[in-house]
Amino acid sequence: MELILRDGSKRTVEMSYFPALEGWNIQRDYVKFRHTDDNEFRTQFTMRVLSYCKVMNRDQSFPMTTDAIIDNHLGSWENIKKVFDAILLMNGIDPDAHAEQPLYWEKVGSAIAIEFLAQCENLIGPALRRHEV
Repeated sequence: MELILRDGSKRTVEMSYFPALEGWNIQRDYVKFRHTDDNEFRTQFTMRVLSYCKVMNRDQSFPMTTDAIIDNHLGSWENIKKVFDAILLMNGIDPDAHAEQPLYWEKVGSAIAIEFLAQCENLIGPALRRHEV
């Protein structure tokens, strides 16, 4: 991935895949990340995800493991977001949709309730209609 900094210079970022167990934990923790206002947790999670990226500058590579490296080589919050979203996507976590998956169970619950009521009506409805005559 190539980024353009505010001063016009370019940076190349290399991304790597999360190890399986770490990826499992990251995808679960991403939901919390999206729904919390806890700045410390959000910063730690961002650093954890970005640690799987390296910035290439000339013949050197810098793992994104410190605030200073991220500030010096990404230069803006927009570039941090681009890299953060790209590494998540590369690892199968859609930043726009993944955190909404918990709503899946709410939808399933609603569907079960609707089906239950429909079945109740099928079973009880005929008996109630006989008494309406």
